Amino acid sequence: MVRLCPITQIGAVSLGIKPAELVKCSLPCLECFKEYNLLTYALARDFYLVYQPVLLQISLESPCIGEILQRLGYSLNVKQALSLLSERFLGGCPPEIGFFIGYPPKDVFGFMGYGGFSYVKTQGWRMYKPLSPSEKLYWQYKRAREVINQYHPSLCTTN
Repeated sequence: MVRLCPITQIGAVSLGIKPAELVKCSLPCLECFKEYNLLTYALARDFYLVYQPVLLQISLESPCIGEILQRLGYSLNVKQALSLLSERFLGGCPPEIGFFIGYPPKDVFGFMGYGGFSYVKTQGWRMYKPLSPSEKLYWQYKRAREVINQYHPSLCTTN
């Protein structure tokens, strides 16, 4: 079976713009991520978090994100946080995964149902007011993905 290669999804992670990306792939594809010096963490059912350890640690430790993750029972230690994320992922994709994959905190808070956030649109993820920072970040992620796609074939027969 031929599918879109998961490498095409990790441009922003490989370029250091985004801490992590959620990808669905088979074990042979995991080898491809090593080319980019990225780590993978198995979440469930062929879902993996592909991440830059330093960027993910910085993200978890940011005051806004760290505080809410700790309230949700997470550690600020990457390995421990990923372990709990994996447990929660078994019941479905938890909304706090947005913090791990670099979505703006205001958008993750809005998606989680915290008051005071007005939904505007979906473009890559659900975006809440103010829209400008979310759109700017979305286009940075999209451009990074395009850069990686120039250097990696988009079709893969291994997954």
